[in-house]
Amino acid sequence: MQTALTYRPLVLDLLGKPVDFSVTEFLALLTSRPGKGYLFLVLVGLATTDPPRLIGHISTAQLIAIWCLALFLFLAGIVALLLLTAWVQLRFRSFPVPLPLLSFLSLFPTIVFCEYVIVYLSNGSRPPEIPERLLLFFLTAQVFETLFLRYVRPLAEEPAASVPEPGRALLIGAEQVPLDAVHYIEAQEHRVNVVTDSGPLTHRARLSDIVAQTRAEDGLQPHRSWWVARHAADRLERDGGRFVLRLGCGTRVPVARTRLDDVRAWLSAYLPTAL
Repeated sequence: MQTALTYRPLVLDLLGKPVDFSVTEFLALLTSRPGKGYLFLVLVGLATTDPPRLIGHISTAQLIAIWCLALFLFLAGIVALLLLTAWVQLRFRSFPVPLPLLSFLSLFPTIVFCEYVIVYLSNGSRPPEIPERLLLFFLTAQVFETLFLRYVRPLAEEPAASVPEPGRALLIGAEQVPLDAVHYIEAQEHRVNVVTDSGPLTHRARLSDIVAQTRAEDGLQPHRSWWVARHAADRLERDGGRFVLRLGCGTRVPVARTRLDDVRAWLSAYLPTAL
């Protein structure tokens, strides 16, 4: 059963592109080597450029501490808001939530708190300028987030060498099958039935091992025994008291009740005409 930590909420980046990661995956991105390196560079950049003009009002040690505190509070706020978004979407119908909105909601209390800490540390010589700082750092945050999602995240999510990445092939049993030739995969006891452009294949393999080689944009798993390629999906339909995913070839794939919201969110992000 999915929890808010593992559920992938429907979140859109600054350009309206779906941001596909759970809270657990987001934390893993931040603590990965590229993620930590990027956060360090962000801290160095903010401390050296000093956009709020703190130098001369507080000591260097206090300056560094303030930036570390601000970054921690901001990221903690993002994590909390992602958890809240996931919790709501798990219990109700998924709806797109802009990541810039989450950034703003996390940034506001962070700036208010840090501004008054600075007033205390500077003995009042640096008065709070919350509206001006909020606009400046909101724009700054959008730049940093876009860079993180476009360039840092792919480095942190670089696939393991054991996964056959060249040519986007799936390792099924002992055979490499081109990903774009796969329509759907059905698990049958200890074997999988793979339907491809050239016909069906049957191999002794676990569906979970195959799905682990795919990306969110490649396809979806509407049922624990099925995986469907993106190009093969047609539309979501109701069949009596249950939902099915109709494929272009006419096959009707069952949609588990516990995965219905996930399927709707995936279709909304990658195949909205199927809803």
